[in-house]
Amino acid sequence: MLARLGLLLCALVCLIPAPTLAQTNLPNPIPVALEADDGLTLSGDSYRPAGEGPFPAVLLLHMLNSDRSAWQPLVPALLEQGIYVLAVDLRGHGMTGGAAIGPWPSPIVKPGWPGFWSRAKSAP
Repeated sequence: MLARLGLLLCALVCLIPAPTLAQTNLPNPIPVALEADDGLTLSGDSYRPAGEGPFPAVLLLHMLNSDRSAWQPLVPALLEQGIYVLAVDLRGHGMTGGAAIGPWPSPIVKPGWPGFWSRAKSAP
């Protein structure tokens, strides 16, 4: 029983550097700014995979009391699969100002936001 527990503990200790290793392969993000209906600008990072598009895309929204950097360990794996990535700081988090809690549900950005995807995905 103790041998199994020791083996499990060793395995867990070996996994500690994994997120750090994943972050070392993180490419430089393309900074983006998205405007919400009330004029608040949300800050974000976009990552474009290598090659020619079009690319499938994913929007990464962080959890409570976090920011867009929480997704950095996942970004390299998504890029390897040819997926365009956009990670944003929600209201009152990270580099985005404003109150963290507003009317719920509240729109994140303006209705014209789908056009942002085509512009962002075609950026160098």
